[in-house]
Amino acid sequence: MDFSDNNQNNKEVLEIFRVESEEILDRLFNNLFALEDTPANKDIIGVVYRDLHSLKGAVRMVGFNNIQMILHKMEDFFDSVNNNKILLDA
Repeated sequence: MDFSDNNQNNKEVLEIFRVESEEILDRLFNNLFALEDTPANKDIIGVVYRDLHSLKGAVRMVGFNNIQMILHKMEDFFDSVNNNKILLDA
């Protein structure tokens, strides 16, 4: 998406993105901190994976490609954790 012009639709899309991404990031941070205490908790690992996936889709939609690539790598990491290829510890 091209947000270089300052039209109302762009402002609305970016505001929706801001609100949605803040909610996802809050949940992600809380769950990542929770994983410090219980690193093998598959429920939390699954929620983190899904939130990374959702955030990746949101940033793709607004064209933040560099952030999308980072989130894709994080998503791959948590996919490996979820499939017991990588074990987390505190």
